[in-house]
Amino acid sequence: MGNAMQKLLAGLAGAILIAVLALMLLSSLIAGASAFLSGIGAGSGCPGSSSQTSTATPTACVPPSANAAAVVHVALAMAAHLHLNPACSGVPSWPNCYDTWYDGGFPQAVIAYGQRACPGCWAWQNGHFQCVSFVLGAYSQVEPLPASGNAIDFWGLYRHRPGWLEIPADSAPASQRGLPEPGDIIVWQHPPDGHVAIVTGVSAPTATANGTITFAQANAPTALDRMTLHPDLSVTTWPGYTVLGYIRPLNVLSNASKRLVRIESAGRTEARAVLVDGDEEAPADGVESKPRRRGRRGGRRRSAAKAPATGE
Repeated sequence: MGNAMQKLLAGLAGAILIAVLALMLLSSLIAGASAFLSGIGAGSGCPGSSSQTSTATPTACVPPSANAAAVVHVALAMAAHLHLNPACSGVPSWPNCYDTWYDGGFPQAVIAYGQRACPGCWAWQNGHFQCVSFVLGAYSQVEPLPASGNAIDFWGLYRHRPGWLEIPADSAPASQRGLPEPGDIIVWQHPPDGHVAIVTGVSAPTATANGTITFAQANAPTALDRMTLHPDLSVTTWPGYTVLGYIRPLNVLSNASKRLVRIESAGRTEARAVLVDGDEEAPADGVESKPRRRGRRGGRRRSAAKAPATGE
């Protein structure tokens, strides 16, 4: 009887020890998962608070796919080393005090790509770095873009390009709009040349609360900016600007985006191409062209932040 009791007590002790170890392992896994998810939010540029113009609490961030995350990583690395003209004393103003200057920490691989793609072009030079150059540079280290032109050209160049998808925003009725994703090229219409940037984070809206889009850019008052994404998927942007939509390579699509592709194929989505005026030439497919400097650029501003210079 004594031996049986000893065996019973030993078995209970062993079971208790196993339970304690299991609880410790579970706690460790939960802590690790929490840290990992926090890292995804920070690394992807997902906004952690509500929009500057909205008091609503945004929902969880949309995580980027592997290739898109790489594009975001390059975009954020560039943005971290873009700044205003040193002579501007940190005060942005159009036309000479936007983030067109880069320092020694700017990704050298992107600079080398620009020198190969467009030798001697002012749009890639320090002090003149443009929004189109920024977008080309972000994709250059992951999947170089097959065509470019002035910023507004992008919406026409990629509309029917195989392997690429356009997701309409304010260029289409609410029923035809779609959500952006990190890594997308966001395109603005603004005479004469528009503006482009890289989406770095998305906080999707709900039926009753606004979300946000964060993006990285060049030739603007700040290299990182955020705008309100409304429940109808319209975007509050700078006065005089319209967010046409988002351009995405199909090989980095999420499941949600694939559903959008099927809708597009069925002819239910209509993304209208907006071309530049007749005095501009759209580049041939596969050729990266130099954005032109305009004599007159849009200098209109919104209250929360100044609008970028148009045209590059």
